Amino acid sequence: MCRQLTTHPRLLSCFYNHGKYKDKANPYENPAYKTGKPDAETYQRVKLYLIHQFTNVGTPNIWNGEEMGMWGSVDPDNRKPLWWKEYTFQPETRNNIQPGIKTYDSVSFNQEYFDFYKKLVHIRSSNPVLSTGEMEFIITEGKMLMYKRYDKNDCIYVIFNLEPSGKDFTLPEKGTFINLLDNSKVKGNKIRLATLSGMILKKVK
Repeated sequence: MCRQLTTHPRLLSCFYNHGKYKDKANPYENPAYKTGKPDAETYQRVKLYLIHQFTNVGTPNIWNGEEMGMWGSVDPDNRKPLWWKEYTFQPETRNNIQPGIKTYDSVSFNQEYFDFYKKLVHIRSSNPVLSTGEMEFIITEGKMLMYKRYDKNDCIYVIFNLEPSGKDFTLPEKGTFINLLDNSKVKGNKIRLATLSGMILKKVK
């Protein structure tokens, strides 16, 4: 029997530790590696990454427990028990093996995060164009990105703003669009996105 080795850190911890995906991504080799609960900005950046993953070409991949909001470094720290919502867990140390006064994070199933995953799964499964449609990049300037997924029946625009301030985007066509993330309606072709935000716009007419 072959057992798959899990040598990568949790997605949230990857984003929390910039530029350290597998390079000493643990407190044993790098005492500065952060193994505790990520900050709010990290959660938002991962949400944008997930929007991209579920609207991009190819099959989205979810490592067991990511959808529960789990964090942690490489093997063996990523093998801790899954945070099922029917269970109660003791607080987890932020310091791991690092010296110093121990501080702790509360540990529990993250319902809001789980619901966001469910929403993206529903968006992708309800819109075949995101699986089989063509892809065209429209804006790739700095930390601004816009692309569309399209076929003969549907057209979906995906927009991201990772610049430090709000930015204006112009869609290549006018119309009425639904933001699939919150079902809000957008008319015309002018969009303003706040920093660290994104949209999935489906043209309805």
